[in-house]
Amino acid sequence: MRKTALPFMPALVALVFATGCKDAPQQAETAKETPVTDTVKDTVLLADTITLAETTESPEPAPSTIEELEQLHQQIWDKRETLGRDHPLFFNFHGSYTTKDSLIVELAINTPDWQAQFRTQISDSPRIAFHGPAKPQRITLTVRQDEGIRLQPDSAVFPTDAETASFTLSNLSGNVLQFGKPYTVGYQGTDGQWYELPHIGGWEDIGYALRPDGTHTFKASLLPILNRNRPGTYRLYKKVHWAGEKDKFWVMTEFRLGNEP
Repeated sequence: MRKTALPFMPALVALVFATGCKDAPQQAETAKETPVTDTVKDTVLLADTITLAETTESPEPAPSTIEELEQLHQQIWDKRETLGRDHPLFFNFHGSYTTKDSLIVELAINTPDWQAQFRTQISDSPRIAFHGPAKPQRITLTVRQDEGIRLQPDSAVFPTDAETASFTLSNLSGNVLQFGKPYTVGYQGTDGQWYELPHIGGWEDIGYALRPDGTHTFKASLLPILNRNRPGTYRLYKKVHWAGEKDKFWVMTEFRLGNEP
């Protein structure tokens, strides 16, 4: 089975679009720079929000040859490039791979509306099946309060059209704090529950070691062109652990999106 994921970089964010690819080797480094990471946000409980992974199978077509599927595979990526980064579908369609007789298309928001857009603007081939989350997924992470860790947004409020929000993780302890690139951004639905914003692709497997009194600044992607972010309170979750300990836990901070100064 062959998998393909193409990288793209909005103005201020680098998104990793690898679908099922092997991560880079583990590295350890002292985090003092600002690595640009990736994720996105989902609209608050609209018809095109997402989350629980689903695959929508197309009607059973006649068997395809490997050559035909490879040709279709190239065609849909060429069409995606034609749409360009000003089109939300460019970002919602973020990966694909071939099976024995189908082409699986990965959608960040896998609803009937987005599937219809794909078939209208990229390809309506019956060989295509869609995979991706289709409903909002509640966040059920357990957050720990630790006096040795401080996670804060770098601004009291970010614009609703901001492509990224930046955060600083501070180690106030006498021990080394370790973590990787992944994080989770959450938004509050109209029902008062917290839901996960969709993340496109995989994570680069890099480990960071934050020394005592050190700080680590990083950016979380908001991707407003796809998510139509609304004013309100959001959350950022980060998994960390202390050096020499196997127990990993989540820390969290809240931040706001709005248009006020």
